Amino acid sequence: MTLAVADSVHILTILFSLIRKGMSKHEAIAESLRINLQPVFLTSATTAIGFMTMNFSDAPPFRDLGNIVAMGVAAAFIYSVLFLPSLLAVLPIRIKEKTNNAVSARKPCDNLANFIINQRQFVFWSMLFVFVVLTAGILRIELNDDWIKYFSKRYDIRIASDFAEENLAGFNFIEYSLAAGETGGINKPEYLTKVDEFANWYRKQPKVVNVNTITDTFKRLNKNMHGDDKSWYRIPQQRDLAAQYLLLYEMSLPFGLDLNNQINVDKSATRMVVSLKGATTKELREEASDVLLQLKRMLPAEGYLTERMAQLRAKAHGIRNGHIARLEETRNVFAKQPTSAKKKAAAEMTAQYNQLVGIDTRLERLDKSAAEIELKIRELTSQAQRYTANYNHQKLCDCLKTAEKLQHHNSKLFKTIEHTESKLSAIAKKIATEVKQIEK
Repeated sequence: MTLAVADSVHILTILFSLIRKGMSKHEAIAESLRINLQPVFLTSATTAIGFMTMNFSDAPPFRDLGNIVAMGVAAAFIYSVLFLPSLLAVLPIRIKEKTNNAVSARKPCDNLANFIINQRQFVFWSMLFVFVVLTAGILRIELNDDWIKYFSKRYDIRIASDFAEENLAGFNFIEYSLAAGETGGINKPEYLTKVDEFANWYRKQPKVVNVNTITDTFKRLNKNMHGDDKSWYRIPQQRDLAAQYLLLYEMSLPFGLDLNNQINVDKSATRMVVSLKGATTKELREEASDVLLQLKRMLPAEGYLTERMAQLRAKAHGIRNGHIARLEETRNVFAKQPTSAKKKAAAEMTAQYNQLVGIDTRLERLDKSAAEIELKIRELTSQAQRYTANYNHQKLCDCLKTAEKLQHHNSKLFKTIEHTESKLSAIAKKIATEVKQIEK
């Protein structure tokens, strides 16, 4: 609307000025369009492009807002250069002659314009200096927000909110949806332990008032089922037992109540709500940064897997070369042995070498898996940093879930690497022992 009005004002101003100078209405319309078409187009195009950049926002409403405004700006340009001139050409136009009051009112503006034109060098450098000084203040801008303090203390909402902040919980909440990865997975002791560790870590953070999670219910039920013994206030260690506790608790709830506000229908994810008191948006962003650090603790360092695989490769290469060298060393010994012994020894050495070849194939697969995991670690870390900067807790929580799955996969890969390494060591010892026996 603002841009449409501004475009129309520019076209009409030039039009009235030209008519006062004696030009006919149609000629004045054509000349006004010729003068204003380029500036009106540039302002409309740059404004539309600026709003269309909102498509890069993570929030769908902002993307829709940017697209709608961009379409409105384009429509305003079309109406300004097509509909408005056509309407002016059809309708009668009455132009009032300038009065002395109008001329005197324009005089200050004319004087200002003449001063800027005559002293343009001085005005340019002065404005540039002022601009640089004011730009330096950008360094002091702090992205922070506390919406309650927008209201004066004389308003009821501020009085009630201050009382709630001091005596009850805070007004800031961070919610997480923690997926277990499978239907009924929230009953797994491993999953519950991870959620409980995450909740306990959050409880130690400053300004955190309360952390509401389903693990507290599991621990309380476990204690209740053991005669309220405080030593049993812990996560159940059997999945079936945890499922039975949850079923018993759901059946004991009054009619109309359930756990759908804490767990989803197929019991594959739980909800964790963190309440904070007196926290500003800056502090919430710092909280997200701490979550990012927690994420980094769950992932191996970048390059660790590929370095471990390089060491394993080098070890396999050394053993294979040693095996070939021992074959050369025992060639003369084989010449003195009977044919049956030669065949037996050759078969055993060939079998061992085939084992090494098989390990080489496995190492190739492990190399590929390690490279893929390294790539995922880099992508996950960069995503988490981006979500932290954008204060996107939901996406950051998704990164934590992915990190948990990746951590589980890493543990399997580490075990495979260790097993392969021990197998290589066993083959090396066996080769050395058999070579000694052949020499004897």
